[in-house]
Amino acid sequence: MSFFDAKQELAMMLRNGQMTLDEYEIELKALKYAHAETMSRADDRQGVAA
Repeated sequence: MSFFDAKQELAMMLRNGQMTLDEYEIELKALKYAHAETMSRADDRQGVAA
């Protein structure tokens, strides 16, 4: 699942009342962190300097 798809799924869960706004914000932060880690590892593999 892509970052965009996961973000959309979280938004849908919020709209459907499956999570509170606080839970959504926590999950979104975790998703952004995981995405950044993935991008960092991909950069490391490609030898890109940050």
